[in-house]
Amino acid sequence: MTQASPGTLTVLRRESASGARQLIRSPEQVALDVEIAGPMSRAMAFSIDYGIILIVETVLFIGLLFVAMSMIEVEQLTVYVDQAQQDLERGEVTGQPWMLAVLAVWIVLEFVLQFAYFVASELLMQGRSLGKALVGLRVVREGGLPVTLRESTIRNLLRMVDMLPVSYLVGLVSMICSEQTRRLGDFGAGTIVIREHRGEPVRPLDVGAAPGAPAFRFDRQQLEAFGPVERRLARQTLRRLDDLPQDEAGRVLARTVAVLCERIQPAEPVEPGEEKAFLMALLRDAEER
Repeated sequence: MTQASPGTLTVLRRESASGARQLIRSPEQVALDVEIAGPMSRAMAFSIDYGIILIVETVLFIGLLFVAMSMIEVEQLTVYVDQAQQDLERGEVTGQPWMLAVLAVWIVLEFVLQFAYFVASELLMQGRSLGKALVGLRVVREGGLPVTLRESTIRNLLRMVDMLPVSYLVGLVSMICSEQTRRLGDFGAGTIVIREHRGEPVRPLDVGAAPGAPAFRFDRQQLEAFGPVERRLARQTLRRLDDLPQDEAGRVLARTVAVLCERIQPAEPVEPGEEKAFLMALLRDAEER
């Protein structure tokens, strides 16, 4: 395997019984193994999301229609209805100005609603929409970091292309042909969709401050960089320490702290012997945020 240069991530891909997996290995050789979501699970998540959007759109459309009709006098509305019936009898379809205005507003509103739904969900729910949360999926950047406004905006703007010509055909072909099951929006934004396994419950992890432990403080930007992948790495490391020989535990702890320090950029370096207190303080502040 080629040695990774400093500041880069080595991304490997392998197959397992459960599907395609991606191994993200940092320069410090700390590996994060994630399972890539397949087209079927992504389609299921989108179906749930689209059902939610459709309900909201129906309510908004009915409200918009009532507002438009309330602005028209009853006598004038009767004239419009009679004219429409006469046009249909002649085999002609014409639209009144108020109907065309409602249609134009609705098309714009539909696009804005779908775009805002996915962007807001991915930012507020750390890469998940309601559908993805129910199916167990999450959007992350290629290096495993959480998506930002930039990536979410790009991938959801390109959703309009993925939907062409009908029924997400372009996006489906792209996912089938891609080794990482990526649609065009994922290629443009540099994101992947991973599956989150809901395994057996693990023992609670006590991250309370021990007496005499060094104090660490983290600002908002550092805690935002400490995303779900980083939290999982920190928790897994702390849980493994008691099961490893002392020398091996020290090496694992040092590698994990080095990775997280590169991600969050702490103001002060972590001194030898303070690694465990650093991880516990980081998890504690993230949970209290």
